[in-house]
Amino acid sequence: MYNVNKKHIILAILVLSALLLIFGIKIYLDNQRFQVFSTTPSLTQTVATSTSVIKLDFNKPLSDDSSYNRTLIKDLDELAYIHDVERAGDSLLVRLGTLNSGQEYTVTFNDIISADGDVISDLSYTFFVDYIPYDRLSEAQKALELQETDRGSEDDPVLNYVPHSTLRYEINPIQRTNNDGVYSLGLDIKIILSNADRSNQDAAIATYKEMAMDYLRSVDINPDDYDIYYRIIEPTL
Repeated sequence: MYNVNKKHIILAILVLSALLLIFGIKIYLDNQRFQVFSTTPSLTQTVATSTSVIKLDFNKPLSDDSSYNRTLIKDLDELAYIHDVERAGDSLLVRLGTLNSGQEYTVTFNDIISADGDVISDLSYTFFVDYIPYDRLSEAQKALELQETDRGSEDDPVLNYVPHSTLRYEINPIQRTNNDGVYSLGLDIKIILSNADRSNQDAAIATYKEMAMDYLRSVDINPDDYDIYYRIIEPTL
């Protein structure tokens, strides 16, 4: 009986050792596979409306031969809230325009390439946006947002006058970096339509765009000095 029990114990130890070895190999292979290992903020939870940038951290350095500025994004016209994508070592920084509370957003990329040639052919995140007080943001997100603020040109005069909002339009500053790493400050202008505008929507859009331009000129800002991105907000039924 003693020998039988001893054999069972030895067999159990061998089986457990084999399982641990298989588990260890799996973890090793997973770590070697090119993938995102974290995002800031977390995209599995509600994202704050104040979020201006999403950071995707990969487990390998990214190729510097690929253009990550917008070109990885599908259906760009439908994703106008994304203003810029920048490679930063092992990370991608996805810079956003204004996010609307209560709305769901999707970010999709194609063919993300690591420095050693591995490829993620498709990467997609869908997240829900809502208001979250600043003190409830993670420390990592606070640091990322502060880093983005520090990128900006504090001497740019437009920052003295935007954000600015009325019933018909909203103007917000946006920060962009092109593929050569050159920083620029642009303007995100949201045109807000009402039900009364439905009968002549094109004329209303043109009028409200001009109102936004008139505001900028009234504070001695030349709109031609900035890249401007318009978004049309349809009235709710």
